[in-house]
Amino acid sequence: MPSPLRQFFRNILPSPEETPAAAELPMAAAVLLLEVARADFESGEAEYLRLQAVLQRHHQVDGKALDSLLGQAESEADRTVSLHRHLEVINRHCEPDDKVQLLQGLWEVAYADGELHHYEEHLIRRLAELLYLPHSQFIRTKLLAAGAAGSG
Repeated sequence: MPSPLRQFFRNILPSPEETPAAAELPMAAAVLLLEVARADFESGEAEYLRLQAVLQRHHQVDGKALDSLLGQAESEADRTVSLHRHLEVINRHCEPDDKVQLLQGLWEVAYADGELHHYEEHLIRRLAELLYLPHSQFIRTKLLAAGAAGSG
């Protein structure tokens, strides 16, 4: 029989099935992608289009749902001071392979305008560390994105 304290916490804490990960993950990813797009202080159309493509590819959002998600993510990015809440959502709900795909998407957004600004690279480096990804993944995904940007 469970202790009264354990029962109390079961009643007030949501179970993993009740957490809204399906809505939280795309929002968290969108905010991180937007921050990379804004890191060089020049959010161009190419970066925005690449950001949309990454969200469509990894979170299967498109049309009005994508527009709504991006509107909410822009509002969130404008008013947030810290990305830790979004990183926590990703760290809690994503497998390492999912995090690597997100990291790849961050690089794609950074390279979308044809050049990598040092602020973009610095932000992506910090995000990779806070997502607990090894430096080798940071380098590998950077090289893949740079190669794709150079050939595309």
